[in-house]
Amino acid sequence: MNIVVWLIGGLYSVLMFMVIEKNLQALFLEASHARNTASLWQVMTDFCDEHGFIYCRLSVFPLHGKIDRNSFLLVKSHDKTHGGWAEHYINNRMYEYDQSVHLVRGGGMVAMKWTEMRKKLRPGTLAHDMFLKMKPFGMEEGMLVPHSSLISNHTAFLGIGGPREMFKPFRRKNLTSLIWAIRVVIDRLVMLAVKEKLLSKPVGPEIKLTDGQRELLLAICNGALAQEIAESQDVLEKSVNTATSRLKDKIGGRTLASAVALAFRNGIIT
Repeated sequence: MNIVVWLIGGLYSVLMFMVIEKNLQALFLEASHARNTASLWQVMTDFCDEHGFIYCRLSVFPLHGKIDRNSFLLVKSHDKTHGGWAEHYINNRMYEYDQSVHLVRGGGMVAMKWTEMRKKLRPGTLAHDMFLKMKPFGMEEGMLVPHSSLISNHTAFLGIGGPREMFKPFRRKNLTSLIWAIRVVIDRLVMLAVKEKLLSKPVGPEIKLTDGQRELLLAICNGALAQEIAESQDVLEKSVNTATSRLKDKIGGRTLASAVALAFRNGIIT
Protein backbone atom coordinates (compact mmCIF):
# COMPACT_ATOMS: atom_id res chain seq x y z
CA MET A 1 0.00 0.00 0.00
CA ASN A 2 2.80 2.41 0.93
CA ILE A 3 4.56 1.63 -2.36
CA VAL A 4 1.37 2.42 -4.32
CA VAL A 5 0.96 5.75 -2.48
CA TRP A 6 4.62 6.56 -3.10
CA LEU A 7 4.30 5.75 -6.82
CA ILE A 8 1.13 7.83 -7.19
CA GLY A 9 2.76 10.73 -5.37
CA GLY A 10 5.86 10.47 -7.54
CA LEU A 11 3.82 10.32 -10.75
CA TYR A 12 1.81 13.36 -9.66
CA SER A 13 5.02 15.31 -8.98
CA VAL A 14 6.44 14.44 -12.41
CA LEU A 15 3.22 15.42 -14.17
CA MET A 16 3.02 18.67 -12.19
CA PHE A 17 6.64 19.46 -13.09
CA MET A 18 5.92 18.88 -16.80
CA VAL A 19 2.76 21.03 -16.74
CA ILE A 20 4.52 23.92 -14.99
CA GLU A 21 7.53 23.74 -17.31
CA LYS A 22 5.17 23.89 -20.30
CA ASN A 23 3.29 26.86 -18.82
CA LEU A 24 6.54 28.69 -18.08
CA GLN A 25 7.76 28.11 -21.62
CA ALA A 26 4.45 29.52 -22.87
CA LEU A 27 4.86 32.58 -20.62
CA PHE A 28 8.41 33.08 -21.93
CA LEU A 29 7.33 32.85 -25.59
CA GLU A 30 4.15 34.94 -25.22
CA ALA A 31 6.08 37.63 -23.33
CA SER A 32 8.78 37.63 -26.00
CA HIS A 33 6.24 38.22 -28.76
CA ALA A 34 3.94 40.76 -27.06
CA ARG A 35 3.67 43.94 -29.12
CA ASN A 36 2.60 46.44 -26.45
CA THR A 37 2.60 46.88 -22.68
CA ALA A 38 -1.14 46.21 -22.39
CA SER A 39 -1.02 42.82 -24.12
CA LEU A 40 2.14 41.81 -22.26
CA TRP A 41 0.65 42.69 -18.87
CA GLN A 42 -2.41 40.64 -19.79
CA VAL A 43 -0.12 37.67 -20.45
CA MET A 44 1.42 38.09 -17.00
CA THR A 45 -1.89 38.50 -15.16
CA ASP A 46 -3.37 35.48 -16.95
CA PHE A 47 -0.38 33.45 -15.76
CA CYS A 48 -0.92 34.67 -12.18
CA ASP A 49 -4.62 33.81 -12.25
CA GLU A 50 -3.90 30.37 -13.65
CA HIS A 51 -1.42 29.56 -10.87
CA GLY A 52 -3.25 31.22 -7.97
CA PHE A 53 -0.99 34.24 -7.45
CA ILE A 54 -3.30 36.96 -6.13
CA TYR A 55 -0.84 39.83 -6.39
CA CYS A 56 1.47 41.02 -9.15
CA ARG A 57 3.09 44.44 -9.43
CA LEU A 58 5.69 46.00 -11.70
CA SER A 59 7.36 49.14 -10.34
CA VAL A 60 9.77 51.44 -12.18
CA PHE A 61 11.39 54.17 -10.08
CA PRO A 62 14.43 56.52 -10.01
CA LEU A 63 17.83 55.25 -8.99
CA HIS A 64 18.45 58.32 -6.82
CA GLY A 65 16.52 60.78 -4.67
CA LYS A 66 13.74 60.43 -2.14
CA ILE A 67 10.99 57.91 -2.88
CA ASP A 68 7.39 59.05 -2.52
CA ARG A 69 4.07 58.10 -4.11
CA ASN A 70 4.85 60.29 -7.15
CA SER A 71 8.29 58.77 -7.71
CA PHE A 72 7.05 55.66 -9.49
CA LEU A 73 7.45 56.31 -13.21
CA LEU A 74 5.51 53.25 -14.29
CA VAL A 75 3.31 50.94 -12.25
CA LYS A 76 1.41 47.88 -13.42
CA SER A 77 -0.66 46.23 -10.70
CA HIS A 78 -2.85 43.13 -10.57
CA ASP A 79 -4.38 42.97 -7.09
CA LYS A 80 -6.83 40.30 -5.97
CA THR A 81 -5.76 40.34 -2.32
CA HIS A 82 -8.21 40.45 0.58
CA GLY A 83 -8.65 44.20 1.11
CA GLY A 84 -6.32 45.56 -1.55
CA TRP A 85 -2.66 45.34 -0.58
CA ALA A 86 -1.46 47.70 -3.36
CA GLU A 87 -3.60 50.57 -2.07
CA HIS A 88 -2.69 49.76 1.55
CA TYR A 89 1.02 49.80 0.64
CA ILE A 90 0.79 53.26 -0.97
CA ASN A 91 -1.55 54.83 1.60
CA ASN A 92 0.75 53.76 4.45
CA ARG A 93 3.88 54.94 2.61
CA MET A 94 5.56 51.55 2.93
CA TYR A 95 7.78 52.36 -0.04
CA GLU A 96 9.79 54.57 2.32
CA TYR A 97 11.16 51.57 4.22
CA ASP A 98 10.51 48.70 1.78
CA GLN A 99 13.92 47.02 1.57
CA SER A 100 13.25 45.66 -1.91
CA VAL A 101 13.18 49.25 -3.24
CA HIS A 102 16.44 50.18 -1.52
CA LEU A 103 18.21 46.94 -2.47
CA VAL A 104 17.27 47.26 -6.13
CA ARG A 105 18.40 50.91 -6.20
CA GLY A 106 21.72 49.86 -4.71
CA GLY A 107 22.20 47.09 -7.26
CA GLY A 108 22.52 44.54 -4.47
CA MET A 109 19.40 42.49 -5.02
CA VAL A 110 18.90 39.17 -6.76
CA ALA A 111 15.60 37.36 -7.22
CA MET A 112 14.46 36.45 -3.74
CA LYS A 113 11.46 35.03 -1.89
CA TRP A 114 9.78 37.22 0.74
CA THR A 115 10.58 34.73 3.50
CA GLU A 116 14.28 34.97 2.55
CA MET A 117 14.16 38.76 2.63
CA ARG A 118 12.42 38.81 6.00
CA LYS A 119 15.14 36.62 7.55
CA LYS A 120 17.73 39.25 6.60
CA LEU A 121 15.86 42.01 8.47
CA ARG A 122 15.92 42.80 12.17
CA PRO A 123 12.66 41.74 13.93
CA GLY A 124 10.56 44.65 15.12
CA THR A 125 11.66 47.03 12.36
CA LEU A 126 9.12 48.52 9.95
CA ALA A 127 10.78 46.71 7.03
CA HIS A 128 10.55 43.34 8.81
CA ASP A 129 6.97 43.82 10.04
CA MET A 130 5.78 44.84 6.56
CA PHE A 131 6.03 41.20 5.50
CA LEU A 132 3.95 40.14 8.52
CA LYS A 133 1.26 42.66 7.58
CA MET A 134 0.86 40.97 4.20
CA LYS A 135 -0.59 37.78 5.69
CA PRO A 136 -4.11 39.14 6.51
CA PHE A 137 -4.30 40.18 2.85
CA GLY A 138 -3.81 36.52 1.83
CA MET A 139 -0.13 36.80 0.95
CA GLU A 140 1.94 34.29 2.88
CA GLU A 141 4.74 34.05 0.33
CA GLY A 142 5.99 35.94 -2.66
CA MET A 143 8.96 36.67 -4.84
CA LEU A 144 10.70 39.80 -6.06
CA VAL A 145 12.62 39.75 -9.34
CA PRO A 146 14.70 42.84 -10.23
CA HIS A 147 15.23 44.25 -13.70
CA SER A 148 18.34 42.75 -15.34
CA SER A 149 19.97 46.13 -16.01
CA LEU A 150 19.53 49.87 -15.58
CA ILE A 151 16.95 51.81 -17.60
CA SER A 152 18.70 55.15 -18.17
CA ASN A 153 18.71 56.49 -14.59
CA HIS A 154 15.84 54.27 -13.46
CA THR A 155 15.41 50.68 -12.33
CA ALA A 156 12.53 48.26 -11.77
CA PHE A 157 11.32 45.03 -10.21
CA LEU A 158 8.31 42.77 -10.41
CA GLY A 159 6.75 41.08 -7.39
CA ILE A 160 4.23 38.24 -7.22
CA GLY A 161 2.55 36.85 -4.12
CA GLY A 162 -0.19 34.62 -2.80
CA PRO A 163 -0.92 31.73 -0.44
CA ARG A 164 2.13 29.68 0.51
CA GLU A 165 0.88 26.55 -1.28
CA MET A 166 0.96 28.40 -4.61
CA PHE A 167 4.77 28.31 -4.49
CA LYS A 168 5.12 24.63 -3.57
CA PRO A 169 5.15 23.39 -7.19
CA PHE A 170 7.87 25.94 -8.08
CA ARG A 171 10.94 24.21 -6.69
CA ARG A 172 14.47 23.75 -7.96
CA LYS A 173 14.47 23.89 -11.75
CA ASN A 174 10.89 25.21 -11.92
CA LEU A 175 11.79 28.12 -9.63
CA THR A 176 14.77 29.02 -11.81
CA SER A 177 12.57 28.84 -14.92
CA LEU A 178 9.98 31.06 -13.20
CA ILE A 179 12.65 33.69 -12.47
CA TRP A 180 13.88 33.61 -16.08
CA ALA A 181 10.35 33.97 -17.44
CA ILE A 182 9.58 36.90 -15.11
CA ARG A 183 12.84 38.59 -16.11
CA VAL A 184 11.76 38.42 -19.75
CA VAL A 185 8.40 39.95 -18.78
CA ILE A 186 10.12 42.82 -16.92
CA ASP A 187 12.67 43.53 -19.64
CA ARG A 188 10.11 43.29 -22.42
CA LEU A 189 7.68 45.55 -20.52
CA VAL A 190 10.37 48.15 -20.01
CA MET A 191 11.45 48.01 -23.65
CA LEU A 192 7.86 48.39 -24.85
CA ALA A 193 7.26 51.22 -22.36
CA VAL A 194 10.24 53.06 -23.85
CA LYS A 195 8.88 52.42 -27.33
CA GLU A 196 5.48 53.78 -26.25
CA LYS A 197 7.30 56.78 -24.71
CA LEU A 198 6.15 55.91 -21.21
CA LEU A 199 9.82 55.79 -20.12
CA SER A 200 13.04 57.46 -21.28
CA LYS A 201 15.27 55.62 -23.73
CA PRO A 202 17.80 53.16 -22.25
CA VAL A 203 21.42 54.24 -22.22
CA GLY A 204 23.93 51.65 -23.37
CA PRO A 205 26.33 50.69 -26.16
CA GLU A 206 24.84 49.90 -29.55
CA ILE A 207 25.07 46.20 -30.39
CA LYS A 208 25.01 45.17 -34.05
CA LEU A 209 24.35 41.56 -35.00
CA THR A 210 25.12 39.83 -38.26
CA ASP A 211 22.21 38.40 -40.24
CA GLY A 212 23.21 34.92 -39.08
CA GLN A 213 23.34 35.97 -35.42
CA ARG A 214 19.96 37.67 -35.67
CA GLU A 215 18.47 34.56 -37.29
CA LEU A 216 19.91 32.40 -34.51
CA LEU A 217 18.59 34.74 -31.81
CA LEU A 218 15.08 34.71 -33.30
CA ALA A 219 15.14 30.91 -33.48
CA ILE A 220 16.11 30.73 -29.79
CA CYS A 221 13.32 33.18 -28.89
CA ASN A 222 10.87 30.92 -30.71
CA GLY A 223 11.89 28.03 -28.46
CA ALA A 224 14.03 26.12 -30.94
CA LEU A 225 16.61 23.74 -29.47
CA ALA A 226 20.23 23.55 -30.68
CA GLN A 227 19.55 20.19 -32.35
CA GLU A 228 16.52 21.59 -34.22
CA ILE A 229 18.48 24.65 -35.39
CA ALA A 230 21.35 22.44 -36.53
CA GLU A 231 19.01 20.20 -38.55
CA SER A 232 17.24 23.17 -40.17
CA GLN A 233 20.57 24.71 -41.24
CA ASP A 234 22.31 21.40 -42.03
CA VAL A 235 25.18 22.06 -39.64
CA LEU A 236 26.60 20.30 -36.60
CA GLU A 237 24.90 20.83 -33.25
CA LYS A 238 28.35 21.69 -31.85
CA SER A 239 28.56 24.58 -34.31
CA VAL A 240 25.20 25.92 -33.13
CA ASN A 241 26.31 25.73 -29.50
CA THR A 242 29.52 27.62 -30.32
CA ALA A 243 27.60 30.29 -32.24
CA THR A 244 25.12 30.60 -29.36
CA SER A 245 27.94 31.07 -26.85
CA ARG A 246 29.51 33.82 -28.99
CA LEU A 247 26.11 35.48 -29.43
CA LYS A 248 25.54 35.47 -25.66
CA ASP A 249 28.96 37.06 -25.07
CA LYS A 250 28.35 39.70 -27.72
CA ILE A 251 25.04 40.79 -26.22
CA GLY A 252 26.51 40.72 -22.72
CA GLY A 253 24.29 38.23 -20.89
CA ARG A 254 25.69 35.92 -18.23
CA THR A 255 23.15 33.29 -19.30
CA LEU A 256 21.29 32.68 -22.54
CA ALA A 257 18.03 33.79 -20.89
CA SER A 258 19.56 37.07 -19.72
CA ALA A 259 21.05 37.63 -23.19
CA VAL A 260 17.61 37.24 -24.77
CA ALA A 261 16.15 39.64 -22.19
CA LEU A 262 18.89 42.20 -22.90
CA ALA A 263 18.29 41.85 -26.63
CA PHE A 264 14.64 42.80 -26.14
CA ARG A 265 15.47 45.57 -23.68
CA ASN A 266 18.00 47.21 -26.01
CA GLY A 267 15.76 46.87 -29.06
CA ILE A 268 18.14 44.47 -30.83
CA ILE A 269 15.06 42.41 -31.63
CA THR A 270 11.44 43.54 -31.36
